[in-house]
Amino acid sequence: MVEKLGIYDNFIFVTILLKFLIVATVKRINEPMDNIIDFLSTTFAILLPILIRTMSPRCFMCKEYNIDWKQNINLLFKLFRNSLLINLLCCIFTFSVTKVSPSANKLHPAILFSIAFIPSYLFNNWYMEKNVEKTCKESKNMLINMLIVIVAIGGIYFLNKMNIKKNIGIKYSPINIGFGKSITGVAPVTMTAPITMAAPTTMAAPTTMAAPTTNYR
Repeated sequence: MVEKLGIYDNFIFVTILLKFLIVATVKRINEPMDNIIDFLSTTFAILLPILIRTMSPRCFMCKEYNIDWKQNINLLFKLFRNSLLINLLCCIFTFSVTKVSPSANKLHPAILFSIAFIPSYLFNNWYMEKNVEKTCKESKNMLINMLIVIVAIGGIYFLNKMNIKKNIGIKYSPINIGFGKSITGVAPVTMTAPITMAAPTTMAAPTTMAAPTTNYR
């Protein structure tokens, strides 16, 4: 039996949690690997719930259409394309908000991502539920889909690079990680030169008592 899901599901929290972990990891990696890892891991985090709700045995959306292996590959490519588009929208949102309002940089990047991700994910689910047969069986416009993927990858890479640069030096406290409060380190304490002890005072030689005077009579 295939379980029908609405546009909302709890898988959305898996992506958000993974994004917090991704941000914490990327901040410990140098360029250009930070951008590459952020792109790959975020795209996977977005794709994961879409795969679960679309192709898992319990929720397989296309089961009633008996699609073959070629159509399955085409479906996977569509899901990957949608994940990239959602990722691109999140990057555009983060870049635009922080550009217009610099104070938004105080928010944790995963919070900004989530604000854009949630409506994008819900819209994607709604569109796929409304166009199940088209999503499952249609294999036209593959060239256009490939161009969309290439443009999305380029846009994500560029915007990620800009967004990561904006957050360089911001270290998030584990306690305040949801609010994006940064910990500003104090300047290192410069050690002063060691205090040189004065040379020990030389004690004066003991006073020699004069010999007793002999009184001659």
